[in-house]
Amino acid sequence: MTDADRENDPEVPSLSEIYRDAWSDPTWRRQLIGLTLLTVVMVVALLYYAI
Repeated sequence: MTDADRENDPEVPSLSEIYRDAWSDPTWRRQLIGLTLLTVVMVVALLYYAI
């Protein structure tokens, strides 16, 4: 499925819709915050060791 097909298909939610739905659920919100923090920490650690 190409990006054009995805845009024209109402059954396939966009990433922003998925994120908005997940953010409205408190359990998912905590997981999203944790995942975001973990990603930031990993990127900072990789940059720190790369330099």
